[in-house]
Amino acid sequence: MLEIEDSIKKIEFNSDFRRIKANLKLLEVSGGRARISVGIPDDMQDIREIRKNSKEVVTYIDGYKVKLEDYNRRLEVLNREKTEIRKQLFP
Repeated sequence: MLEIEDSIKKIEFNSDFRRIKANLKLLEVSGGRARISVGIPDDMQDIREIRKNSKEVVTYIDGYKVKLEDYNRRLEVLNREKTEIRKQLFP
């Protein structure tokens, strides 16, 4: 169970996971500046300046959501395993 919790923490504190969530939030928030600087989903180190109301934003959001889904699936599997182990240990 401790190994599973460590794996969950590694994912939650993973710099890519946190950057994905931050960039997705930045793209989805409607207020603020007209232009934003954000990394492209395929290479987050490659920072681009885009208009908030452009078609690129939708493409970026979709790309980040796909990446976030991968992390969320892994977290879901680990949490399910943790729950099963907890049920076995503490019936």
